[in-house]
Amino acid sequence: MNTTLEDVLAAIRELSVRESSLLSPLLDRNDLAALLRVGETTLDKLRAMDKIGPAEIRIGRLVYWHRDEVNAWLATPTAKGELMGRLAWTVYRREECRRKSR
Repeated sequence: MNTTLEDVLAAIRELSVRESSLLSPLLDRNDLAALLRVGETTLDKLRAMDKIGPAEIRIGRLVYWHRDEVNAWLATPTAKGELMGRLAWTVYRREECRRKSR
């Protein structure tokens, strides 16, 4: 999946157009798939390959993601304009927290 920076920015703009007070702090599979402009089956494949950076929140069999974490992930593409996978995103966020705490 090669997501360009323009695709990411367009997705963020679409999200910010909605009324923020009506937005849930969590995204479900359908929400995240729509935001990434992929089907839920493709999203599941990306999850299986650890291509989705933000950590999942499991409640029973349901899976959610923090909206703020997804927005930060979408706004932080790699130098090649691609989105970070789970490991790269975890390392990036850890380093970001360390920089802020200094």
